[in-house]
Amino acid sequence: MDFVKDRTLKANQKVKVYLNLNMMGRFSIQDYKSGLVVGYADSVLLKDVEMKISLSRQKRARDEKRRNVHAVAVGNFISADVDRPEDLKNRGYYNPFMVDTFVDEETQQPIFMASMVYCGERRIFYRRAGAPIENEQLVMGL
Repeated sequence: MDFVKDRTLKANQKVKVYLNLNMMGRFSIQDYKSGLVVGYADSVLLKDVEMKISLSRQKRARDEKRRNVHAVAVGNFISADVDRPEDLKNRGYYNPFMVDTFVDEETQQPIFMASMVYCGERRIFYRRAGAPIENEQLVMGL
C-alpha cells in the first residue's frame, strides 16, 4: 500500500474505497470523516460494508459517456495488498453504463450490503450481510 503524504490508516477505521480510474486498476482508500485519500492499494479488505452510488454523478457519467467516481464501498478497514480470502467466492461488479447498482456477476442481483468485501482484480468479492465469518483472526486484522 502506498500512503499519501504523512497520512495513516488503522484497523477498523471507517473508509470509502473506489476503483481509481487513473491508476491501472488500483483502489483509492479515502478516510470517511475527512474525505481525504489516505492511500492506494492493489487490493483492500473491508468488513461491515455498504455499497453506495451517487445517482446524480451516475447520471452525469451516463449523459457525458465518461466515467467519474460515484460508486464506493463504505466499510471498516481490515487490510490492504493481501490475497483474497478463500471463503469470499461471490463476485460482483459495477459498470454505470450497464447496471444501476453493484450486482452479483452470476445472478445479476443488486448488492447493497455485505459482511466482508475484498476489492481486487477490478471487482469485488464478497460475503453477504449476516453470513457467518469463518476466520475471526482475519476480521480482527491479526
